[in-house]
Amino acid sequence: MKNVPYNRQGLTLYVSQPFNILLLQIPNASYYLGILRETFIPSENIHTEIKSQQRCLPISKLLNNTIINSGYLNRTKYYPLLCRQNRTMMCFYDKDLICICDLERFSNCFSFNHTMNYDCQGHNYCENDGQCFQNNETCPTKSTCVCQDCYYGAKCQFSTKGFIFSLDPILGYHIKPKISINEQPLIIKISIVFSTIIFIFGCTNGLLSVIIFRREKPREVGSGYYLLVSSI
Repeated sequence: MKNVPYNRQGLTLYVSQPFNILLLQIPNASYYLGILRETFIPSENIHTEIKSQQRCLPISKLLNNTIINSGYLNRTKYYPLLCRQNRTMMCFYDKDLICICDLERFSNCFSFNHTMNYDCQGHNYCENDGQCFQNNETCPTKSTCVCQDCYYGAKCQFSTKGFIFSLDPILGYHIKPKISINEQPLIIKISIVFSTIIFIFGCTNGLLSVIIFRREKPREVGSGYYLLVSSI
């Protein structure tokens, strides 16, 4: 279970469990068929791209309202025809099922819970209504948060709402975790340079102040001027 890093368009996953279908769900309730394999091959390297034609269409775009509202059995009897009528469609779904169009253009449907609560089985540590995901329902070892709009951070604890003079909302979206400084965006490099200059200037100023005010006469004459300048 991984998040797609900022400014990255690819993601590498290592899966130990056998699978034939990789289905991706976007937060706006859109589904995409990432991988479809007829047979499982161990130790296989799979490369795929998510494109618009891989999106699973809602049944409302394929059938009229009369058929959709006619009942479960009467509605699903039309499903075997949909993949044959739409040659480029890869999958579709209704409120109960998700159906995959196989290579022979048959519809293979399975039950799917579209109203699943992503709260890590009641132990949601994500803040600001963030969704919590676990890598395993039985014995989870890792969890991650998917934040709402205008929130970010490991626990969705940071916000970009309002006008805040803080580096967290200004630079938070630009920082790439686990990436060297050379590969960071230009704004991050500039902020590091300015922060380093300010730090060096502050240390130098403090060191010179200690050296000067260790002498008795500067303490008598210069203390007032120093405090006045420091306050400005």
